Amino acid sequence: MQNRWQRFQDISLYLTVSTIIAVILVPCFAMGQNAGESQSPLFKNTDTLYVSKMVLAKKVEDRNPVDVTQSFSVQDSQAWCFAKIYNSTDTATVHFVWYHDSDKHADVVSKVGVSPSWRTYSSVNLKPGDWRVELVDDQGNKLDEQSFSVE
Repeated sequence: MQNRWQRFQDISLYLTVSTIIAVILVPCFAMGQNAGESQSPLFKNTDTLYVSKMVLAKKVEDRNPVDVTQSFSVQDSQAWCFAKIYNSTDTATVHFVWYHDSDKHADVVSKVGVSPSWRTYSSVNLKPGDWRVELVDDQGNKLDEQSFSVE
């Protein structure tokens, strides 16, 4: 009888430890990154919304930037701004604010869900001049920006 009781206790302890490990480690692996990407910290200070990656590209396919660049020509016709955003609380709103030669050209609104790596992007039709795109939150706080010129 004592052997059965001891085996039951051993199995019970094994199942408890396995459950605790699964509850702690599985979410950590689920938030993993693709190969070649730098990993952002789980929390950045006390921020609940921050940009972990923002790049300019010639296009976006399957929610990923293609032909990442800092230079465009008029022949490119469009510039894309891709952002990967960490958001730990409620759904948020961000704005891609595009400037051409210091004048506001466009304000593109994008919703950001709760995620360690929410992907969003915006594009603009190009014309010659100096360009800047700012990513700002609803309160107008600048989260990131990229500048480029079109010749």
